[in-house]
Amino acid sequence: MAEKPTPILLAQAIGITTSAMLSGGILSITLITVPSLLLSPPPLLARQWRLAYSIGSTIAPPLALLSSTAYTYLAWTLSSTPLTVNHPRGEWYAFAAAATVGVVPWTLGVMRGVNGLLKERAGRAEQAEGKGARGEIGKGEGEGEVEVEREGEEGTRSLLDRWGTLNLLRGLLPAVGTALGVWASLA
Repeated sequence: MAEKPTPILLAQAIGITTSAMLSGGILSITLITVPSLLLSPPPLLARQWRLAYSIGSTIAPPLALLSSTAYTYLAWTLSSTPLTVNHPRGEWYAFAAAATVGVVPWTLGVMRGVNGLLKERAGRAEQAEGKGARGEIGKGEGEGEVEVEREGEEGTRSLLDRWGTLNLLRGLLPAVGTALGVWASLA
């Protein structure tokens, strides 16, 4: 069996490792962080979610880009002509790249609405904290007015629950990329 060149081995290691890290990070937020956040009062929950989201949004895109770049390089090295993938392993790497970088359009498209609502709740919670209000933050009538809603508590919790489901599905994208990358590397 011929030894693989170092750039190929390096790209395989980078692609597989970073897509696995990305998937694990995303899934851990859903499986560990979200249940913990649901124990908090809704205004605090929204603010804590925003902090977790902010941290994740700085870490996840570079990991997705690095992994998909490594997988794309591997697909390209197995092609005989530029911009074509005509080797079965190359196709697996191309699919791995697409699945891994798929977290970005998933976040910006599918999760955009619920992300926006949770960010809005977090902003209103900060406003209310400055005014000494407690409880769920509703929309006030006047400029700067804050209304405390008891019923709305389920609103923030259900938003986070929906976000968790969407995030779980998002975490499966790089998991698929990792599986495809491993499969192509071992084939």
